[in-house]
Amino acid sequence: MLIGIDFDNTLAGYDRAFAAEAGRRGLMLSDFPVSKRSIRDRLRQRPDGEREWMAIQGQVYGARMGEAELIAGVAEFLLACRARGVKVAIVSHKSHYGHFDPAGVDLRQAALRWMTAQGFFDDFGLDPSAVFFEDDRDAKVARIAACGCDVFIDDLEEVLTHPGFPATTARHLFHPDPGPLPSGPFKAHRDWAGLNAAILTPNISDRHTTSLRASDPAVAEATDWAERQLGHPVTAIRRGTASGNNRIYRLDTAAGPFCLKLYPKLPGDTRDRLGTEFAALSFLERHGVERTPRAIAADPVSGATLYSWIDGAPVSNPGDDHLTCMLDFVATLDRLRQRPDAATLPPASEACLSPAELICQIDRRLAALASAADGMPALDRLLGDGIGPLLDRWGSRVRRIDAPLPTDLRTLSPSDLGFHNALAAPDGLYFVDFEYFGWDDPVKLAADFVLHPGMALQPALKARFLAGCRIVFARDAGFADRFDLLHPLYGLRWCLILLNEFLPERWARRAFAGAEDRIAAETRQLAKATTLLRTLTDHDGRFSFAA
Repeated sequence: MLIGIDFDNTLAGYDRAFAAEAGRRGLMLSDFPVSKRSIRDRLRQRPDGEREWMAIQGQVYGARMGEAELIAGVAEFLLACRARGVKVAIVSHKSHYGHFDPAGVDLRQAALRWMTAQGFFDDFGLDPSAVFFEDDRDAKVARIAACGCDVFIDDLEEVLTHPGFPATTARHLFHPDPGPLPSGPFKAHRDWAGLNAAILTPNISDRHTTSLRASDPAVAEATDWAERQLGHPVTAIRRGTASGNNRIYRLDTAAGPFCLKLYPKLPGDTRDRLGTEFAALSFLERHGVERTPRAIAADPVSGATLYSWIDGAPVSNPGDDHLTCMLDFVATLDRLRQRPDAATLPPASEACLSPAELICQIDRRLAALASAADGMPALDRLLGDGIGPLLDRWGSRVRRIDAPLPTDLRTLSPSDLGFHNALAAPDGLYFVDFEYFGWDDPVKLAADFVLHPGMALQPALKARFLAGCRIVFARDAGFADRFDLLHPLYGLRWCLILLNEFLPERWARRAFAGAEDRIAAETRQLAKATTLLRTLTDHDGRFSFAA
C-alpha cells in the first residue's frame, strides 16, 4: 500500500509563521485573526495586497521555513504507517523560488531541510527519493498517477477533483477549517485523527483487494493463481504503472511484495512476449544479474507471470551516474553472449541483423500506415511527402547489403533499452521489460537509445553513451561506420513507430493496458513524429550531438 500526501498546509502548518512575518512587515492589524487563510484574505483587500501576500509567502516558504509547525496528528499517522509497513510518498506543487525574495532561497531545499529537522526520514522512516516537488498542479496530479498511490491526502479540493486525478486512487481531503465539511469525490476529515481512523484501519488492505478482484475478473483469476504459486494469501493489490501493452499489479503478501504482470492475447500478434520475457529474466538470474526482476512463475494459458517486486522511482532526470549504470548493464549483457545457453535465446523482436532487413521493416511499417491513412490528410502528407522521399535517398546506400552481421559481432539486447524501462533505487538502477529480448546488432541498440522519443536526453549524455558503446563493442571494427550509415534509417523507423497509434491492432493493445482518448493520442504522436523527422532532415540524417 502506498499513501501519497501533499506537503504545504497538509503536513506543514504555517498559521503562526505567516502571522509573525506579517507582523514583522507592520501589516498586522489588531483584529487580524491568526490563520494563514484569513491573513491572505485580509491582505488582498488592501492596496497592493496581492504583492504583499506573495512577498510574505516567499519568505515563509523560504528563509522562514524553520518557523513552520508539524500539524497536529501527523507524527502519529506517519509512525503508524511505519509500524504497519505502509509506504508514504510526498507529492507537492512547489516552485524552486518564491516571489519577491531578494535572497533567492530554494523553496524545495528549504522544505527538505524542514522535513529532516522534523524527523521525516530518521524517525518516520520516509524515503527521501519518495519526495516529489512539481512545477504546477497538472504535473503534481501526473506524479500521483505515476507513483501508483493507493490513497492521496490533500488540503485542496482542486487537486482531488482534477480531471487527470487517477480513478483508482482513494481521495481524502484534510479540511481543518470551521464550518461544514465539503462534499465531493473524496472523503473529508477535520483532523489527522480522522484520517488515521479512515485509512489505517486493520482491514483496509482486505477492502482494497476485494474491490479490485470484484471489479476485474481477469485480475481475480490471476490473483488466485498467484496465491497458489506463492503459498500465501494476497493481502493487498495495487495497480502499478502500465507498460505500453500490459497491466502490472503489486501483490502484497506475508512473504513480501510481488509483481503480477498480465499480457494481452490479441489476433494478429503472434509474438510470445510472456515466454520471451520469462526466459530472458530466468537466463539473467542464472548468470548472477541482480539488476532485473526475478522470474518466479508463469501461466501462458491465462497470460500471467509473477516476478519479484522492485521498489524504485521512474528516472525523470537522467544524469551521469544513471548513464554509467546503463553502460554497465549493456556491457554485462554483451559479456553474457559467450555463455553456452545464450545460443538458445531467440533474435530480439524486430532484430535488424542486416541493412536489408532494416529497410524491409521500414517498408512494411510504411505500407501498413499508408493503408490506415485514408481520410487522414496530415498523416498521408507526412508519409508521402516526408518519410517516403528520405527513405528513397538514405535507403539507396544500403538496400543491396543483405549479408547478415557475423554471429560474433552480435549482442544480447532488451530491444527497448532506455531509462523509460529503468527504476531508480538508492543503490542504483534496475531494469525492467524484457518481452522483446534477444540477439541483435549493437548498432541498433545504440541508435534506438539515442533516438528514443521517450527519453529527454541531453546531447552530452547521448554523446557519452555512444562513446561508451564504442568501448563495449570494441571488437567490432565497423561499429562506428555502420552507425553513421544506419542511424538515419533507424530515425525513420522511429518516426513510423511513433505513428503506431493509427493502427487498429495497436490501439487494441493500448486499450488493454488502460490507455484512453484515441484521437488525442494520435494527434500527440503525429506531432512527435513530425518533430523527429524535422531533426533528421535538418542534419541530413547524420547524428548530431547538438540535436
